Amino acid sequence: MQWQREFPFLLTMTFITSIYYIHGKLNEGLKYIIISESMGILSFHTKTEPDKLKLVVIVMRITGGTLKKRKISIHSTRGIRPTSSKVREALFSMIGQELDGVSFLDAFGGSGIMGIEAYSRGALVTICENRKSAVRGIKRTIKEQGLDISIVCGSVAQVLDRKWDLVFMDPPYHFAPSFWLEQAASKVQETLIFEHSAKTKMPLRVHELYQIKSKRYGDSMLTFYEPANGKGS
Repeated sequence: MQWQREFPFLLTMTFITSIYYIHGKLNEGLKYIIISESMGILSFHTKTEPDKLKLVVIVMRITGGTLKKRKISIHSTRGIRPTSSKVREALFSMIGQELDGVSFLDAFGGSGIMGIEAYSRGALVTICENRKSAVRGIKRTIKEQGLDISIVCGSVAQVLDRKWDLVFMDPPYHFAPSFWLEQAASKVQETLIFEHSAKTKMPLRVHELYQIKSKRYGDSMLTFYEPANGKGS
């Protein structure tokens, strides 16, 4: 195919399948690509070498709530690993589709897509992210969509100074999950959901948080925790 001859460098991103892409330039000649979301693994070619890629704009579809089926452009930087639509849909089918008034913390915002999914279902959402470039991308997405979502640029510790009904944690897979579970243990009122590598063994209990279930989706897993007073509910 012609595009394979024109774009010699291979870049692979997990959980997204390319339906189409657009190759262009940002200011100062920086490269970017636009891709649309589906299931599986994305493998595509670009003139830009992977280590020089500055921005990826991912067109993702919201899976439920008032924004269901809306296509949202996620302005993402290198190293961001958006949660796939399959995993997002499964997560909310387990914690509930009606989240009106529920406080929801997306502790490692990344692309911001999980917080947007929660907002679509009525939650009061705060997205925390410590990378300034990622925060700029999230803010741009939120502004374009006209969403009322709080964004905190800084460490997760800054937003664990209060209690939350629901906490979603999706740190880089090389981070030790126990540390963050310990930090959040006393701040979760209903459920903590931790996305992690399927190779990572998660503790059954951290202080007053008990593991209630775990589901695998390809190379990723979702593990759910509840405080002692909600164990088994």
